Amino acid sequence: MAATSSTADIDPSYREALLNLLLSELAEPTANHVNDYMRAELGSSRPHILGSLLAVALQEPQNVESDVPEVDQFETLLASSDSQFEVLFRMKRATVENLITVIEKSLADAHNVVAESVPVKKKVLLTCWLMGNTEQYSSASGIFGIKNELIHPIFVQICHELCVLSGRYIFWPSLERCGTITKAFEDQYGFPGVIGAIGSVHISIKRPVSEDDPNQFLNNKLNIYTTVMQAVCDDKMIFQNVCVGFPGRCSPSQVLVGSPLYSRLVDRTNPLIEPHKHILGSSSYPQLPTLLTPYSGAHLNDRQKKFNTLHDKARSIIDKSFKILKARFCRLQHVDISELEVASKVILAGCVLHNFALSHGDEFHIAPDAEINSNYSLNYKTVSHSMNSSNLSYVEVEH
Repeated sequence: MAATSSTADIDPSYREALLNLLLSELAEPTANHVNDYMRAELGSSRPHILGSLLAVALQEPQNVESDVPEVDQFETLLASSDSQFEVLFRMKRATVENLITVIEKSLADAHNVVAESVPVKKKVLLTCWLMGNTEQYSSASGIFGIKNELIHPIFVQICHELCVLSGRYIFWPSLERCGTITKAFEDQYGFPGVIGAIGSVHISIKRPVSEDDPNQFLNNKLNIYTTVMQAVCDDKMIFQNVCVGFPGRCSPSQVLVGSPLYSRLVDRTNPLIEPHKHILGSSSYPQLPTLLTPYSGAHLNDRQKKFNTLHDKARSIIDKSFKILKARFCRLQHVDISELEVASKVILAGCVLHNFALSHGDEFHIAPDAEINSNYSLNYKTVSHSMNSSNLSYVEVEH
């Protein structure tokens, strides 16, 4: 048999029908026996399997020895319905169009632009598509009509541009905004003085190749390599501060103390948070005047128990934000990159996209019982790790 793609012998009409079925199933699952079976048998793997089938359905037959796809399926994606577009690119069409405009302006001043002949629009949509699924980079070649060897460099460059723009979309709130956030937390959770919730999340990565001791990133419990991202979010799950690149063996308190955020939280001369306001953190964090943690102990009185209940409800917003981040941009469930600096940029880029979408009123909803590996319970070990500092006014990237 000739070496061709897996759709080589499919009649075009059947292929189109398969494409339409997959798009409709991904966008708006219907109540039928096929969907019921897939949900029951595949569970949380269903979107990934459907995404893989979609990638195959979009590929045209081609010679394996050729790096250039014969047919560009990009226009087929653009012609999809708004709901299908949102499934494929993880954001609404209007949000993506705004993003394209922003990236076009940013790349206009950039040096060493990768694949200049490829339109910025296609590069941005390629990046959104890759962020939204766990397909291998080669799968995008036939879909977007781009040479296979250019897919990863384009993806990395757009992620880099998003990191350059991070200060516009990830920043500490103004005093006025803090007042709005405080009121929202109190109205929704009954907890006063809150301007945000802090937490950390483990993100699976390839074994780092550029680190002196890559085993610092090894999660012994799951036997995978992870890097830790710390973030603070507001009541709308918008990230106010992000710090990326800590070894997977670091505990939340170690990450906090090693981050530039910590020095600002304890700074009495130039305080980050005004008096009587605070962020909320779990019991994994140290208690600070600006960081409230729950009461501990087996014999708590009613007042302390009520405090812990309200605290937990308000603090859990950061856990939900991590869950949505990984559900919307599935590539962050496993960043298949071994260069830690590049992997960190991909993670930060996902956070920028998260905030960009929310700032445009583009929310993402997941089922309450959705199974997303948004965090891991680990037996942490103390490690020594030198962290680089950067300006707290926007975001920290640690590597």
